[in-house]
Amino acid sequence: MNLELIPIELHNLINMVETWGLSDDGYRDEQLFNASKPQLQEIINSLPQDKLETLTTWLVYYAEDKIMSMTHEYVSFTCYLMAYDMSRVILEKN
Repeated sequence: MNLELIPIELHNLINMVETWGLSDDGYRDEQLFNASKPQLQEIINSLPQDKLETLTTWLVYYAEDKIMSMTHEYVSFTCYLMAYDMSRVILEKN
């Protein structure tokens, strides 16, 4: 990933994003449904409120930018946010 395209506050999430931020919804959901509870909790814990706000602010800011919103970095972090949300749902149901 190109670190220059990602807010510095989110750099420590890159390994998690590369693992869980799959762009294919089916693969991502399958991966999450097969994940252990500690793995799902790790995803949730990776985004405390301040980081969640940084991530969503960054994504919203570039949502209308046709170039940035198509970068691997933007798409991967968007998909990671989806994985975060799904992790919460899975843990709440179990």
